[in-house]
Amino acid sequence: RALKGAKESGLVRTDSSDSIVAAMVDSSPDKLIDLIKNHPTCKTYVAAKTRFRSVGKMWLFSFLELDGLSVIFDTLNTLAKQKNFRIADAMVQLECVSLVKTVLNSKTGLEFFLERDDYIDQFAHALTTKNVMVKKQIFELLSALCYNSQRGYDMALEALQIAKNQKG
Repeated sequence: RALKGAKESGLVRTDSSDSIVAAMVDSSPDKLIDLIKNHPTCKTYVAAKTRFRSVGKMWLFSFLELDGLSVIFDTLNTLAKQKNFRIADAMVQLECVSLVKTVLNSKTGLEFFLERDDYIDQFAHALTTKNVMVKKQIFELLSALCYNSQRGYDMALEALQIAKNQKG
């Protein structure tokens, strides 16, 4: 049973996950979004992170314009809501946050992020997870936003306030 869960989560090598990873190598932004949306596994997110390291500004901007960052947050927040905690889900959450970090480490990604208020709610929602490692990484990203600019500082404070209100 544990092996079945590991296969479903992408932690164990399977032919289908290998083909998904191979499809990401030269994928367009819309194809990558489709892959991470429909195959939310550790392998998929690690491959996506590798893909991001080799793309240009226009490719990344297209990914962001197509709402790719929200797709990543959606996976993160969907997993955060689950009542049954699985280690495989925790690993996928960590890879989601790592991919968000990769996007925000680029000038294009950071500028795009800072221009949109809808990401504030997504960050706040991500803080509701029971996964302490994910919360730690989210706090690190919020700290980096504070350091970056006044706008980043304001967004981080608003996200923390929303998370506080959600918790009650």
